[in-house]
Amino acid sequence: MSTQGGAGHTSGAGFSLQRDFSPASSTSTGMLTPEAQPQRQPFDPQGSPATVRLTRRYRFAASHRLHSPQLSEEENCALYGKCNNPYGHGHNYVVEVTVRGPVDPTLGRAVDLESLDHLVQVTIVRPFDHRNLNQDVAEFMGALVPTTENLAAIVQSRLSAAWPAGFAPLDRVRIFETRNNIFEIKHS
Repeated sequence: MSTQGGAGHTSGAGFSLQRDFSPASSTSTGMLTPEAQPQRQPFDPQGSPATVRLTRRYRFAASHRLHSPQLSEEENCALYGKCNNPYGHGHNYVVEVTVRGPVDPTLGRAVDLESLDHLVQVTIVRPFDHRNLNQDVAEFMGALVPTTENLAAIVQSRLSAAWPAGFAPLDRVRIFETRNNIFEIKHS
């Protein structure tokens, strides 16, 4: 990432990020925090209330070893096969975050994309990118096996805990481990 637009901002993947995200404060970039966005009635072009779902994709690379401390070495090898390699293996994960909300009639959108991107970068991408999930992610340092099912649950939990009040609600988290392995958690 390169610095752009002065101190406190970084650029990457086609957007500018504020480093010190605080949902309760306004930013020096003029980015609208959820509290600063005008609260208006949702509508569609015909004048009826409208709710949209917006999905954004994010990427990170991480390694892991599928190994349960409650199982023997033989049981782990039989259950996880090559994914139980003591040296681990890696994936280029794709995470989809979907929000659901009304379209603001003045702004024409349901969520401030820059705020959403920053939240996901700080909460998910930076803490997981180029990490060993078993050794570098607190939730996996104990008995929890770093399967993508568990990773999806952790991503959803971390996002929910950091989700700003007034933001369009989190609807779904989807993680693509491989082209064929896709895991989804719908927020309740």
